[in-house]
Amino acid sequence: MSIEPTDSGIAAFMQGNIHACPRRGQATSFQLVDEFGDGKPYAGLTYEAVDYEDIVYTGKLDSSGSGKVLDHYCGPVTLKLSQFYQGKEEIYARLKERPHYPLPITELQVRAEKTRFFHKTGTRTQANPAKDLSETDAYCQVEVSELVKHIAHLPPLAARRDPPKRAAHKLMRSAAKSRDFTLVDKTSADGGLHTILSAAEMATVELGFSPPPPKGVALLPNKHHVLEVRPMRALRPMLSTGEAFCALNLYQLSVMATLSYTDFGQEPNTQPVQTDTVSFTLQPSSGNWFGHALPQFDELWKVDDSQSQKYYPLYEDVPYSKRLEVVPFDPNLYPEVNDPALGNQQEHPARLHFFDDRKQVESTDTQAFICHHDELILISVRGTSEIWPDGRRDGDAYQVPFAEGEGKVHRGF
Repeated sequence: MSIEPTDSGIAAFMQGNIHACPRRGQATSFQLVDEFGDGKPYAGLTYEAVDYEDIVYTGKLDSSGSGKVLDHYCGPVTLKLSQFYQGKEEIYARLKERPHYPLPITELQVRAEKTRFFHKTGTRTQANPAKDLSETDAYCQVEVSELVKHIAHLPPLAARRDPPKRAAHKLMRSAAKSRDFTLVDKTSADGGLHTILSAAEMATVELGFSPPPPKGVALLPNKHHVLEVRPMRALRPMLSTGEAFCALNLYQLSVMATLSYTDFGQEPNTQPVQTDTVSFTLQPSSGNWFGHALPQFDELWKVDDSQSQKYYPLYEDVPYSKRLEVVPFDPNLYPEVNDPALGNQQEHPARLHFFDDRKQVESTDTQAFICHHDELILISVRGTSEIWPDGRRDGDAYQVPFAEGEGKVHRGF
C-alpha cells in the first residue's frame, strides 16, 4: 500500500486494501464426557484448538475432562485430540508397530475403548446428566473419528439425536484443498469426509462451490460445550481356541460358513479402486458384517437375502481393537499398497479378505472370507453348493499336511 499527497494536502490511498485488525478476547470452554456424564475417562488428554486466524492453542484436559481456550480470535475454534497412543499395552503397541497396515491409534481411541455403553444395545443415550448442568450452553454427541486425523480404521458413525453443529464449520477459514477431498466415494457411509458431512454438503464441496471444512469439531465462541464421546466397543462372534470339540464353535462356524456364500459387498469393487475410501453397506455380506455393522455394535442375524428365521450368533462385547478386523483402506496413509497407481498390484479389503473364483476361466467354484483378531484367524469357506464340483472335493477327506501352515486339512480343502 502506498500513500501519496493530493493537491489539497490530504493523503489518498492509491493501491492495496485496508484490513481491519482481527478482534481477540474470545473464550471457549469444553468438556469430554462418557455416556454416563463422567469426564474422568478423558482426563489428562492433550488437545489442540485452532481459531479463525489459524492460531493453535494446546493444553490438557483437567480431572473432569474439561479444557478452555482463552483470548482467542473472534469466531469459532476447531477442537482436535490427535495425540498418538503413548502407553505400553501390548495390543495397542502391536497394532501401532505391525509391519503391514500399522494403525494410527490415538490416546483418545484407547480411552474410548475403555468406556462402556449406557444402553447394552449400543444405541445412543437420549439424556446425559452433563447435558442438564447449568453451565452447559451447547451439547453434542461425537465419535472419535470426528476429533482425530486418520479415520479409515475407525467405525462408521452410529445414529444419534444430537450431532455437532456443522454450520459452525462454515464460519472457519477455508481449509486447503487436497487429495483427501478430491478423491472420495460418493456412496461411502463409513470413511473420509462422509463421516462428518451430509450428502448435500459433500456435493457442494465436490462441485467446488464451497471448501472442505477443517477436521475436528467446531465450537462456538464464549460458550461451554459438552461433548459426549461414543464408546468404542464392538461385537464379535464368540469362538473357542481350545483343541477339544466345542458345540459353540460348531454352531458359530456353521453360521459363518453360510455367510461365506454372500458377496463381500465392497463399494467400489474395482481393480484398482480409484477412490480414497471404500464402504460395505450391502446387507447381507461378509464385508458388511465385519467392516461396517459389528464394528458399530449392530447385532446381525441375516446371512442370506431370503432368510426369515433369525439365527443369532453368540456375540461378545469387546474393545474395538479386539474385533474381527477388516484392514483399513487409505491411499494417503498407505500409498505403498493402496495407491490406485499400483493398478493390478493395489491392495484393498475385498482383495485381502475375500476369495471368489466362480467367474474365472478355470473356476473351482469357491467362495471364502478371512478376518482376524488378536487371538485367532477366522477362515470361512463355502460348503457344498453343487454336487459337481463341490461334492467331489468335499468327499476327498484324506488328511494331508497343510502346505502353507501348521496342522492338517482334508485333501479336498
